[in-house]
Amino acid sequence: MKKIFSLLFVAAMVLTAQAQNFSFSRKGEKIADGATLNFGYVPLMPGVPMYEWPTHVGFMADKPGKFKFELKSEGDNFTMCPGGNCFSPGADITVTITGTSEYDLELHPTAGPLFDGGDDATLKGSVIAYREDNPSVKVTLNVVYHNKPADDVPLTSGVNDVAQDESGIGYDGKGALIYVAPVPTALNVYSSNGTKVVSVKLSGAGRVSLSKLAKGAYIYRMGRHTGKILLK
Repeated sequence: MKKIFSLLFVAAMVLTAQAQNFSFSRKGEKIADGATLNFGYVPLMPGVPMYEWPTHVGFMADKPGKFKFELKSEGDNFTMCPGGNCFSPGADITVTITGTSEYDLELHPTAGPLFDGGDDATLKGSVIAYREDNPSVKVTLNVVYHNKPADDVPLTSGVNDVAQDESGIGYDGKGALIYVAPVPTALNVYSSNGTKVVSVKLSGAGRVSLSKLAKGAYIYRMGRHTGKILLK
């Protein structure tokens, strides 16, 4: 009887492991369940006081399906914006994964509390994921954002030591996009009706003037970076 019980226990563990087959990821590398990743900031352009925390955490599954995500953090200073829709901790988040490639979860901290808290300030959060039809099998990722340059913050446990992505782009509020692109990267700007109005290949650091565009709302995309602007 004891032997049969042991066999059943082993079989159940195998089935559970097979049922999971999904994980958080970063640049195609799977992140171990329960890992903690640390992120520092990078400047959008040298000499300009504009920064971002390039998290770039994704999610990978062996087969398509609907997944639930739970956000937890110290306050509401942590968001997840899959597909451009942003959610705060406590929100009901459902994402349909349609393929087996990495899906960018678009995790972001709120910069204000970090800067206001001084050089040693941190924002801590976690993300829990599970299939909608099987909430008993979950994976967890912990993230810590630091008010320090990315070069001073090691990525730490649970993932291969991949260099942090130092690319970035943002609107300067004066009709131009400021960018940093360590490797050649395409920038595309779209009008509110989806028409592509700007398409350029960027490399290095600089500005892209939008002065020739008509007034209105636009969406820009450079690599993993996406944003919305309003030209007045």
